[in-house]
Amino acid sequence: RDGTVYVADYNKFYGENATSYDEVANWTDVVDIADEVVGPIVGLKSDGTVVCSKDELKNPYGKVFNNPNAFDTSEWKDIIAISQNGHSLLGLKRDGTVVATGGNEHNQLDISDWHDIVAISAGGWISIGLKSDGTLVMAGDCGNIDLPDLSDMKDLYVPTIKY
Repeated sequence: RDGTVYVADYNKFYGENATSYDEVANWTDVVDIADEVVGPIVGLKSDGTVVCSKDELKNPYGKVFNNPNAFDTSEWKDIIAISQNGHSLLGLKRDGTVVATGGNEHNQLDISDWHDIVAISAGGWISIGLKSDGTLVMAGDCGNIDLPDLSDMKDLYVPTIKY
């Protein structure tokens, strides 16, 4: 309730050498969390800034390595929602635009022309944004699989956002 973050290691898959995230203990005023097994913990603060856990991660065998897709959010402001997939991170800004960082192997972070966005989802190969008119936008590719046709996806439910 007070915005403090606690993380408990889940050792079912990783054994005794699972990653410990002690650095989140000093986070305050966090209102949302985006976490993935292969990426850092990301927190959205009440002031619209974003914090990320360390760039160093442990693999399932306890070996420390640098996250190749560490997130730099130091310039992010006015963020109201976050979404990550472990390799890339999206931030929805109060003005309906989107910022992105991380790996962009499939052009999934090519979102600079997005506007009027009310919801976001970061995927491994694509990023999706829901526009205020109930339509979708997408960035990225699916390798050898054709991208879905979004032209018939209209009048989708648009959540109400309070500022």
